[in-house]
Amino acid sequence: MRIYIIRRILQMIPTLLIISFMIFGLLYLTPGDPVLLVLGAGENQNVSPETYSIVKADLGLDKPFFIRYFDFVRGALTGDLGRSYVSKKTVFSEIMARMPATVQLTAAAVLLSAAISIPPSNAAAFGTLPRRSWRPWGSRCPNSGSRWC
Repeated sequence: MRIYIIRRILQMIPTLLIISFMIFGLLYLTPGDPVLLVLGAGENQNVSPETYSIVKADLGLDKPFFIRYFDFVRGALTGDLGRSYVSKKTVFSEIMARMPATVQLTAAAVLLSAAISIPPSNAAAFGTLPRRSWRPWGSRCPNSGSRWC
């Protein structure tokens, strides 16, 4: 069992790297310019080339794609998720500010799903449903060998 767990954890590493690369790449391909967003300028407003290049270098957007990706991975592994383009706060503090609402929604979803799923499963398991009811067929049918399922 220990070898199975270790193998699954080792399989998780390339999976997370591939997913993070895909998400980073999709964010790279989104329309719009983060430099103009930081400067508060729309697509049609003029910004001086000097200001544009300074902000672009400050955000690290002047580096090639792969260097930015590896900087992101290194930062994520050390807990530094960077700064928000919009609020200028750290991304970690932005996530933590929304964590209480996330935990409340998660707890409500777990309780609701348990309240909906436990009574029918107990009824099916302990035989309190009528004998010829259609409800238990969903669990019996795949194992019955009947060709009508």
